[in-house]
Amino acid sequence: AWVEGYEAVRQVMERAGFPPAIVLRPMRLGHFGVLRMITTFDRSNAAEVASVRRMNEALCDAIVPLGFVPYKTPPWVVRRFEDRIHPGFRLLLRKIKDAMDPKHVLNPGKWMLE
Repeated sequence: AWVEGYEAVRQVMERAGFPPAIVLRPMRLGHFGVLRMITTFDRSNAAEVASVRRMNEALCDAIVPLGFVPYKTPPWVVRRFEDRIHPGFRLLLRKIKDAMDPKHVLNPGKWMLE
């Protein structure tokens, strides 16, 4: 889905008014890879921050159905796609987190496990 992913990302970024700075990087001889979008904006400008947030939501909506998985998934992405997350996957994450972090101090709120 590299071509479809790139094209979807390019279109979303252009519609949002941002230049499409996109990195496609195969890793481990193409076994998996990275599709990364680079956005520069003024974090002190609330309107620009809101625009980037809307664009990021649109980017996720465009590429998750193609099989892409957001890296370092923020909680808002998990909430946005909660209905698509297999309950068994969530249970596995819960068991791993309980085993590795029994006091729940690492990354609270990630994957909505708390």
